[in-house]
Amino acid sequence: MNSEVLAIKLLDLTEGRETPESWRSWWDEHEPELENLLSRGEFLKLKPCRHDFRWVPVLTSQKGAIAILEKSSTAFEASNLYQEQYLAELDAFCKEQERVQRKSKRNSRPTILSCFAVTPSSPRRWQRRWSHLTRSSLPPRRSRSQVKKACWTSRSRPRCESSSC
Repeated sequence: MNSEVLAIKLLDLTEGRETPESWRSWWDEHEPELENLLSRGEFLKLKPCRHDFRWVPVLTSQKGAIAILEKSSTAFEASNLYQEQYLAELDAFCKEQERVQRKSKRNSRPTILSCFAVTPSSPRRWQRRWSHLTRSSLPPRRSRSQVKKACWTSRSRPRCESSSC
């Protein structure tokens, strides 16, 4: 591939005559040649990214093509087609996401509301909910005299009677 063929293809891309599919197939076909022909920076600006949206790779490649054509002082007229298509695609995606969120909120509301309906709202109502069995299963309280000290300090530690300790 020579620079004239590349310039024609870049003009087609810049002026909006390429489709996402035709640009991707042309790129896949000529990628090794373009890597040798272009500088690394130009190559990466022109390389279409892998994206779930259809028009994003063409739009980013168009921006790289514009930079390359401006650098070589080639006359062109940039098209807004890819930007418009991308915005329309993004708008459709956002609307779909909003629809999915509304649907999931609608489906989750009854379960949340039913949880609040069953849950008591004050401590007294909680006490009324406890059964007799639950109240009687609590451990008995110990008085302070029954509680043994867990650790001894050096002054309060009992001393042995024998002198061997």
